[in-house]
Amino acid sequence: TSHPFPCRRSRRLPCGRRPVAAGAEEGASIAVSTFDPQDFTPWPKGNQFEDFSEGQVLEHHWGRTINAGDNSLFSAAMLHFNPLYFNAAYAQALGHPSEAVNPMLVLCTAVGMSVEDLSEAGGPFLGVNDCQFHRAVYPGDTISCRSTVLAMRESASRPKEGIVTWQTDVFNQRDELVLSYTRTNLSAKRGSPRADGSSGSGRGAS
Repeated sequence: TSHPFPCRRSRRLPCGRRPVAAGAEEGASIAVSTFDPQDFTPWPKGNQFEDFSEGQVLEHHWGRTINAGDNSLFSAAMLHFNPLYFNAAYAQALGHPSEAVNPMLVLCTAVGMSVEDLSEAGGPFLGVNDCQFHRAVYPGDTISCRSTVLAMRESASRPKEGIVTWQTDVFNQRDELVLSYTRTNLSAKRGSPRADGSSGSGRGAS
């Protein structure tokens, strides 16, 4: 019988046989090039300590539309069973147009969008402070963010790294402020092992 959806079927081979490359004789070995990662220079990513300056503003790319599936999955995974985040009737009874997006999902999404510009080049995360949720986000809203360098200094205990603090402001598609926070990271200096991709702990930085 004909298949209702035409498609290419793989050719079945007897047990123990393998397909032969086009143009190769049966039983001939096929040369496979070897891969040595040392032959490739890693492409640099992110900004390092010297790339920042106080007052500098970094517009983070793309933006992110948060949908109802994101919200339900995140809240369930975090065991955050507040009905405001998954029960539309409950949320509407409290004056919301629909269920609200879990604010921790908004925070995690904003931090994720800022990584490429702020910390991808290496440097342990030292904390978030002054976190304020200014208005609710709802499924279907698109958030975008930008960060401003508030302060930067040398690390007294880690001469190959500096400490940078940013303020990140998060907006919805109507350019309304929905979230703001400050974030601090160790930031690798140019030529340091961390800037070249090594890992390490941020404990004990001062």
